[in-house]
This record gives sequence, C-alpha cells and structure tokens, in this order.
Amino acid sequence: KPANRTVGQFIPDAKPDRAPTPPVVDIAAMVKDYKGDAGVAAGESFEPTPANLEARTQRFTLPNGMRVALLPKTTRGETVQLQLRLHHGNETSLRGTTPRGGLAASMLALGTRKRDRQAFEDRLDGLRAKLVLGGSETETSARGQTVRAHLPDLLRLAAEAMREPAFSASEFDKLKREHIAALEEQRADPESIANRALSRWNNPYAKGDVRYVPTF
Repeated sequence: KPANRTVGQFIPDAKPDRAPTPPVVDIAAMVKDYKGDAGVAAGESFEPTPANLEARTQRFTLPNGMRVALLPKTTRGETVQLQLRLHHGNETSLRGTTPRGGLAASMLALGTRKRDRQAFEDRLDGLRAKLVLGGSETETSARGQTVRAHLPDLLRLAAEAMREPAFSASEFDKLKREHIAALEEQRADPESIANRALSRWNNPYAKGDVRYVPTF
C-alpha cells in the first residue's frame, strides 16, 4: 500500500568513511596472571525426611532454660540458617498491650544504642548476612542467614538488637505512619476485609485480651 511503502536507493561509495577497526586484544596475555576465587564448599546430599531430620538434630538446654536444636549438615558455601523464638508474658500481664508488642518488635532492626539504622545495616552487609527481627505481644523472633565463619558475630548483633534497641523517636514516627498507611489500604481491600471478618467471627476473646482480634 502507498501508505506504508518505503523506497530506498543504494549509492555505492569507493572510499566509505568508516570508524577505525579496534586493535586486536591478546586475551592470553590479559589473563596469564589471573587467579580465581577459592572453590566454594559443596553441599551434601541430604534427604529431608522426618526420620533423617530427627536422627541428625542435636537438642540440649542452656543453663538459663533456653532450649536449643541444631541441625548440622554440609551446605554449599557453608551457609548457615538460624531461627530464634522468645516467648514472653501471660494472659494477665499482656492484657491491654496490643499493639505495643508488634510495634516494639518492628523497632528492633531500626537501630541500637551502639549503631543507628544505617550502621546496623552496614554491619549486616559486612557479615554477608540477613537478619529479620519481628514479633508480637507474646513472642519476639529473629531469622537470619550468613556463612559459618560469621555466625557468632551475627548472633551477637541479634542479641544487641534485642537487648539494646535505640527506640529512636524519629524512627518510631516513620513506623507509625507506615502502619497507618497499611491499615488504610487494608480497609479498602476485599481480601483483607474478608480475612479480618473471618478472624473476628471465630474469635471468642473479649476486647483487651491479647488474643482478641480488633477491627481495622
């Protein structure tokens, strides 16, 4: 069709003005002194069956009563996974505390007395680690990942966050704004509305009880 027709004309040029040809690179000379990184430790073939998990798991109790379970196995790159759960409070002591526990747990990773939020995140980067801190009125938890050599330092950092949180007023203001924005979004989300209604319908506890499910 004339509307989408393209016409071209070839005009030969005896001496075209082209970009210069780049010099030939001697790859062998460039890499003759190259030394690769140390080999990554290979993982073992592990069957995650209940019987195998139970046979490999080591359990013991610390002097302070904390129960510990270790599952040693060879992992690729010597990666280590950890999970810590601390249970606290009872029905009486936690009455009327919602949502303080969840907010307090969310503040743990936002800086300590020794490090502000950025310094805390920089320390995690230095340890090649991830650490997720959270919780509620009844529980405080930490989930992390690092390499074997850095595990003690990651545990110390998690302990620092739990024992010496900064509870910065400016960070708390940001956190409250984030929570309010999330609640406002959920109030208009059909799935969130349905889930909250179902949780309230199946909840026998009175207002003030830590297990009570409030409205948005």
